[in-house]
Amino acid sequence: MISKKTLISIAPLKEETKNDLLQKLETMEEEKQMAIVDLCWDLISSEFLTKLGFTRQNMMLEMASGEKTYTKEDFDKVEEDMFSELLQKLDAEGNDEKIDEVRKQLEEHSGGQTLNQNTSNDPTNSDNNPSSL
Repeated sequence: MISKKTLISIAPLKEETKNDLLQKLETMEEEKQMAIVDLCWDLISSEFLTKLGFTRQNMMLEMASGEKTYTKEDFDKVEEDMFSELLQKLDAEGNDEKIDEVRKQLEEHSGGQTLNQNTSNDPTNSDNNPSSL
């Protein structure tokens, strides 16, 4: 399980807020701690998906302008690299249980979007709407 302290530490919050939460965490009621954990996952998921969408849209713009050519594997690799980076921050690399937890939490806090697990989510397919990424 990813620790509450780790989640707070990597969530996109002001340092002052992180420090305040970390100091008060142990004295908070469990219900409040869980609300903070949920908020952290919301923020982490939102940041992850925003960065992923931005990167993919830039790749598609480069393709549309003829600057570069990308394959489905290139788009998949972007997500894989970003996910690996997140796992590193969460100290979850190589731990299948933690990897599954991170994937599950990102999906639960992403409004139903699923993460690439070598899926059929192909951004090079014109049927996929780039604004939905």
